Amino acid sequence: NSYSQPFTPFDLKNKKPYSFVEVPLTIMDTTLYRYQKKEVNSVANELIEFLEKNKFNAVISLLWHNNYFTEYKFHGYLPLYKKLLAYFYENNWRSLQPDEIIALYSLN
Repeated sequence: NSYSQPFTPFDLKNKKPYSFVEVPLTIMDTTLYRYQKKEVNSVANELIEFLEKNKFNAVISLLWHNNYFTEYKFHGYLPLYKKLLAYFYENNWRSLQPDEIIALYSLN
């Protein structure tokens, strides 16, 4: 929905918020590889530029499937993942646990 923070969806049928929190998916390996067909060597800078532009008032979710850690089929995706983790660490990005997200963003 182009919203950068977790939210509680509204149940239109019952006219009340649902009892769960949605966390928008921001970055996913499969999107880069299969759908956008990004060149892995250039995508790191694009992602870091995106992260720099969205580091305030946003929750960034990163989905990296374990099969992308293999160099056999997904050459370059493990170093890309490591580069993203290094960026998060060097810039003191905070990791949120599910219970923290629920406490911060739940309407209930």
